[in-house]
Amino acid sequence: MRGTSFLVGLMLAGVAAWVTLAGDSWPETPDDKLTPGEIATTDGAEICGWVDGKSYSQRHRLPFDIERARRVFDRYGIDPHLHGQFELDHRVPLCLGGADTEKNLWPQPRKGPWTAEMKDRLEAHMCKKMCEYTNGSSPGWSLVRAIQSYFLEDWREGYREIFK
Repeated sequence: MRGTSFLVGLMLAGVAAWVTLAGDSWPETPDDKLTPGEIATTDGAEICGWVDGKSYSQRHRLPFDIERARRVFDRYGIDPHLHGQFELDHRVPLCLGGADTEKNLWPQPRKGPWTAEMKDRLEAHMCKKMCEYTNGSSPGWSLVRAIQSYFLEDWREGYREIFK
């Protein structure tokens, strides 16, 4: 009995180590081929405007769809049982005019040197700053596009620039 318990414990430790390693080995940025990013609008007034008490993000976020989430995880070769280690994230944030489509979704790791929480911090900062800057007026295509590019490129560079 003791030998069986030991073997089961050893197997569980091996599985736990594999799950940890798998979670730590995923890319910290979306794969350009798997998640190219998709923009719904570059209209700053629309992005920063409120309609019926709802923000742009609230008006354009689709209800959670488990099948869509599975397709995104499948594209990245991630076992659905590991979904807790990831955040299903928009490459270009909705609050910056990103589309709520599979082309704009990727499984972002919650652990590692660059986490989903860090990208969320950058998103919140950039969305707030853009709307503060526009102050209700449309900033024009070039400013919105420049801000969106922080996320179409390597978001970590924008994070370093702003927070470090």
